[in-house]
Amino acid sequence: MRLSARWTGSCHRDEKPFLACGISSASHCCHECEIYPSWYRRCSLYYGGFFMDKKSRTRRELVRVCLSAMLLSMSVVIGYASKSIFASVDGLFRISLDSLPIIIAGILLGPLWGGAIGAASDLVTYFITPQTFAPIPLVTVGYAMLGIVSGILARYVLKKEGNMRLVLSTVGAHFIGSTVFKVIGLYSIYGALVFIRIPIYILVAAVESLIICLLFKSRAFKKVCEEFKL
Repeated sequence: MRLSARWTGSCHRDEKPFLACGISSASHCCHECEIYPSWYRRCSLYYGGFFMDKKSRTRRELVRVCLSAMLLSMSVVIGYASKSIFASVDGLFRISLDSLPIIIAGILLGPLWGGAIGAASDLVTYFITPQTFAPIPLVTVGYAMLGIVSGILARYVLKKEGNMRLVLSTVGAHFIGSTVFKVIGLYSIYGALVFIRIPIYILVAAVESLIICLLFKSRAFKKVCEEFKL
């Protein structure tokens, strides 16, 4: 393993103690030796250049796991509540915001996390609520696409910060996940009547876009995202 003096913040003479650990010193000194007389006080390895990076990565992954668990729980609770409240209403006319945490997960955590949370949300909600039909794979894929598409658009396509990025990510996610995959999946049950769901999906996309824009404008929310580099 080779480290440069510029990376460690110390000179090559101060890095000699690392030779015992198998770390070769730098071939040149980019700082004045008089300014950095002691490797254990100045070397960024001691203060966290290597060890703190590893610790911060572990902390960041822990935050991601906790946040994904929270968003998954929120999606399941919202889905369960909507199905319980509108139990007497036909599924074609049921309105639910259970996709909101999935899209937030895609925007904050990326497409892989968002897709996993979306698929898990649909499966968990299915098994905890009374159902009259078997799980529909395309509907599960539709929930996964909500997180995948929003993550791809927000993090790799629409990189400019602002409300337009959030709105387009939300609308694009619903267009692919809801009006394409969910509609095709539900067609096997409802037939042509399933197209009644499309205006409902448009309404849900508009409401969720407004909520997400207001959420991302919150100073407290921004501070948390910046602190954990989400």
